[in-house]
Amino acid sequence: MKTNVREMLKEFTVGMKDFGKSNADYAVAFGQLLGTTLKPKRLSTKQKELISIGIAVHTRCEYCVVFHVHNAFKCGASRDEILEAAFVAVCMGGGWWSKYDLFGNISKISC
Repeated sequence: MKTNVREMLKEFTVGMKDFGKSNADYAVAFGQLLGTTLKPKRLSTKQKELISIGIAVHTRCEYCVVFHVHNAFKCGASRDEILEAAFVAVCMGGGWWSKYDLFGNISKISC
């Protein structure tokens, strides 16, 4: 895993913009799905971002982790809430993160 999480976030957002230029229909559809899914209903957007962090850790998507940690901070999640969500994923099979310094880098992702 790269250690510069801000650079990863930038790479991800630039990559998504580039994807959108060549795959507009898919990018728009994905953006609408993501936007609709993350709207607060029975669960708050913060809760959904914490769930997304757990899924990203479990599926080993480094860019997804950075993206959803950033969004979780924007939604008011604390470092401890983010770590707790990540550790739930570790308990469910996402333990590969232990070989990286993800938990030491969490604060570098914040807004």
